[in-house]
Amino acid sequence: MRRPCAGGALEALRGELAARGLRLARRLGQHVLIDPNLNSAIARAALGGEQPAIVLEVGPGTGALTGALLEAGARVLAVELDRGLAGFLRERFAGALASEGPGSLALLECDILARGAINPAACEAISVELDRSGRDSFRVAANLPYNAASRFLLALAGSGLRWSGGAVVVQSELARRLAARPGSGEYGAVSACWQLLARGRVEREIGREVFWPRPRVESALLAIEPRRDGRGAGPAEAAPLGEFLKRLFSQRRKVLKTALARAAGLSPEEADAALVACGLDGLARAETLRPEELLALWRTAEDHVRRAATS
Repeated sequence: MRRPCAGGALEALRGELAARGLRLARRLGQHVLIDPNLNSAIARAALGGEQPAIVLEVGPGTGALTGALLEAGARVLAVELDRGLAGFLRERFAGALASEGPGSLALLECDILARGAINPAACEAISVELDRSGRDSFRVAANLPYNAASRFLLALAGSGLRWSGGAVVVQSELARRLAARPGSGEYGAVSACWQLLARGRVEREIGREVFWPRPRVESALLAIEPRRDGRGAGPAEAAPLGEFLKRLFSQRRKVLKTALARAAGLSPEEADAALVACGLDGLARAETLRPEELLALWRTAEDHVRRAATS
């Protein structure tokens, strides 16, 4: 198993890709982490002390993080969309693909997302891996493409899959949005929806110089885990709640009463009643509400819609 890194090994990697007619696609957000120490740190953060562990790796690319996960003893299920890179991975990790258990690899060629949710093929593969290993949950690791990171994280958080945590590299701006507090300029639908489903903590900032090709933005390593306190949203609520929050936050200039009526399809009177039931000020703005207040408001509005439909 060869492990790409900086310096001469990076030049060797470039040569291997060129020999196969392969190029990293910026449109797919493909940027290789070329610092082996950083890849090892990400692998340790992703495993979270669980040994052995099943790890879902999204977008393994040339296998920089994959190699670190395998060396850490993980059983890796890697999901790669790029057919050329999938072939490259099959050559690079032929030994790991031929084995099972700790330090082995399974490779699935597909998009991790399908219609905004985790691809059923990936869900099935995860289920097979968990059943085969006898483990109750899996971990997540990824150097996520910037154009798909928020969609993947929200889909994972609302999937109902048995994940216990992990670590992902994302754009610093997204990390700030996920952690944003009410009233801040970065707080919005993505912030609230994520915080109702999961938790994220920035472990370290990552500079542009450790990527090839070098991106135009800064990155961060984000430790993630499902929300477990029982006060968040359930998996069945994730999709409709997310759509409601998008509509609500698209009307930032509107007071809450007006924004709620439009986002939930309520009459002004029904919106007033929902706000009173939740103890919220109709003249406030959506971005001042805590995620839990937004969840209660959505549930109350949904009750009004259901009652109206059956009356």
